[in-house]
Amino acid sequence: MKILENRFGRPDFIIKVLIEKVKKALAPRTDDLGTLIDFSNIVTNLVATMQSFKHTGHLMNPQMMETLVTKLPSSLRLQWGEVAAARRPELPDLTDFSSWLELKAEAASYIPTSSESDGNRRSYRDHAHSSGGDRGRYNTQYQSRATVMTTILNSCQFCKKKNHDINYCTEFKGLSNEDKWNWIREEKRCFSCMKLEHGIRDCPTKKKCNVHSCPHFHHPILHEFRQTTATVAHSSSIQPQVMLRVLPVILSGPTGEFSTYALLDEGSTVTLLDERIATQIGAEGPVNPVLLRWTNDTVCDHNDSRSVNLKIRGKTCNDEYELTNVHTMKNMNLPCQSVNATKLKGIWNHLKCVEFDSLCNVQPMILLGQDNCHLSIAREVIEADANAPVLSNTKLGWVVHGNAKPFRNRVDDGFLFFVDKEKTPDDLLHEMVKTHWQTESFGVSVSKKDHKYTKDESRALSILKAKTKRVDKRWETGLLWSQDKLSLPDSKPTALSRLYSIEKKMDQDPQFAAQYTEKIEDYMKKGYAHKLSDKELTFQHGKVWYLPHFPVSNVNKPGKIRLVFDAAAKTKGTSLNDVLLKGPDLLQPLMSVLFKFRQKEVAICGDIREMFHQINICEEDQPAQRFLW
Repeated sequence: MKILENRFGRPDFIIKVLIEKVKKALAPRTDDLGTLIDFSNIVTNLVATMQSFKHTGHLMNPQMMETLVTKLPSSLRLQWGEVAAARRPELPDLTDFSSWLELKAEAASYIPTSSESDGNRRSYRDHAHSSGGDRGRYNTQYQSRATVMTTILNSCQFCKKKNHDINYCTEFKGLSNEDKWNWIREEKRCFSCMKLEHGIRDCPTKKKCNVHSCPHFHHPILHEFRQTTATVAHSSSIQPQVMLRVLPVILSGPTGEFSTYALLDEGSTVTLLDERIATQIGAEGPVNPVLLRWTNDTVCDHNDSRSVNLKIRGKTCNDEYELTNVHTMKNMNLPCQSVNATKLKGIWNHLKCVEFDSLCNVQPMILLGQDNCHLSIAREVIEADANAPVLSNTKLGWVVHGNAKPFRNRVDDGFLFFVDKEKTPDDLLHEMVKTHWQTESFGVSVSKKDHKYTKDESRALSILKAKTKRVDKRWETGLLWSQDKLSLPDSKPTALSRLYSIEKKMDQDPQFAAQYTEKIEDYMKKGYAHKLSDKELTFQHGKVWYLPHFPVSNVNKPGKIRLVFDAAAKTKGTSLNDVLLKGPDLLQPLMSVLFKFRQKEVAICGDIREMFHQINICEEDQPAQRFLW
């Protein structure tokens, strides 16, 4: 089953098959309106599948749009051109084309097609051959009928506005699937054609939905999409019976942020992240294969998984937290969840004391396991009776979970999560052999000269190349910013608090105070630091940072202290080191240094006094290295 699912159940494979089916479909003909209806069904099925699997990028494919339009008769192509021109400057996508084509197919269903009796067809052909004028009247009669139906459909049944049908109505599309069905019931409309004056049993145009081969006789826009995975029974936009711990979060990496949803899973020993999100935020890391173990000894290998680091914060929270050793996975397909906050608060009074957002068929892209339990543990709990939903307050915000409706001996579709990272004896043996050969090849393996730098390393090298220059007798360079546009938090209160601690120690130890003061004055005398002018103090932009400082001493050098400027000190979860790149390792390997001792008879070594202070920082980056004194 796993092999079949991987080969034939992947979303990309299914969409590819449907695209080929559309390309091979017969082009609609004006003399056979049944071909137009069949073509509309194929296109509707393709678009619905893309939306179901959230592969919305295909919907904007211009080549696919051109292929579909060229299949239409010239008269319909002209009508579609008018629709596309009316939408300028926006370009219509496949969703718009499918909805428009469905309107034409629905109008065509009111016109007698070639599916009628052979007698009628013969009568029509005989009549047409005997009198060309009568044939013209016959076609004109039904063409006028089709024009009238199209005019009626262009008045939306939902919002009552003209110039668009309910398939184009953004207000109707914004409703949840449950609300759409409730509106149809309240208006006493047909579930198949959504018109008045008859039910679905008496509908003259009743036809199957055909979305994902759905056998039910309802309109495709009312179809309830269902996705299946190895551990998920189903997921839909309707209110679930049992709610998982899903809440909105913001993930951030070197190249940006991404708003998504997190699933707090107490049955997992690892944290998993969708590979697509890791790529989007620039979270890179080494390949670290992982073996995931589920219940009943079910295991799954992910040999292309990577270990990445990133940051996470709740949507309504300011504090940001580090996530390390997060394993990436391709197409996690975690279960979608919907939460109707208004309906829940109407049933359960204890939920009214906390504001939480409604969720509409959202899919988590990160699973937080017990390796980050400090983020998922409930700091505060609001609950009622045993079968009522629970509100939990975590470091990422409030989350509602548990039973969504009163317990009435129901049986729910289950979601089971138990993820455990384990290593087999073969994995351990492989690591031992790998470590052995790394030791044996030390100093004799051929070095790789074609080393490929990562994206961050390439950016760091480009900054060094652009900003490093010689000014008078010293070198000047810039800081290796991870992003061009940054807005750092106000770090001055943090630096001021640390300075107060230093001053308190100086009051208690006059000798320490004298040494500390002498060190600061020495920096200013040598030009390593200078007092800010009034003009410099008023200069403010996003890259201003105040560095705390503290002394360190060496037992082998008594009576001397060295100042350390703490770039790792955090303010509101951010430090200066967090927004700077490490850059590539440009140092010579130890073995290369040792081998040089065998090249000549005499080895000479040297040292540069206060080397790091000898390098100046360019003026535009100096505000990021302020300190208080």
